[in-house]
Amino acid sequence: NLNEKEQQDKLMVNTPDDLIGKAAPSWQLKDENGRTFNLSDFKGKNIILMFTGIGCGPCKQAIPYLNELTEKYDRNKFQIIALECWKRKATDIKRYKKHNNILFDMLADGSSVQDSYNLNGSVPHFFFINENGIITHHFNGWTNSMAEDFTKILDSLEITK
Repeated sequence: NLNEKEQQDKLMVNTPDDLIGKAAPSWQLKDENGRTFNLSDFKGKNIILMFTGIGCGPCKQAIPYLNELTEKYDRNKFQIIALECWKRKATDIKRYKKHNNILFDMLADGSSVQDSYNLNGSVPHFFFINENGIITHHFNGWTNSMAEDFTKILDSLEITK
């Protein structure tokens, strides 16, 4: 027997922006070499968690800029983690990373995590997660003009090499 508030909560559609200010949902995924990573492995670092898909045009457009960020900021304080959501195999990820000179981590089976981040399957999505594991920003899609917003956020964190 649900009370009125519980019934309303069940009807509400949660969006990725509802997670801002909350702890990032945890996950455990493998990279293209079979190594296991947990979100908690990155505690103490600021991260950009990217939900992506091999074959996604806007995702691919973001790669050169994300590579720049990987080189610009201190890896002890900042990291980009891409979660591949289109159910590609590890060999596909390995080939894609090599072909596109991707410098950041890319993990398989990101689709298993999408629901906990209130995503409907579209990519790319970018979540900024601070060193305490709290989501601070969310961006949907990619245009080159978003790079300015990303840079402003990251430059305010004092994580440059």
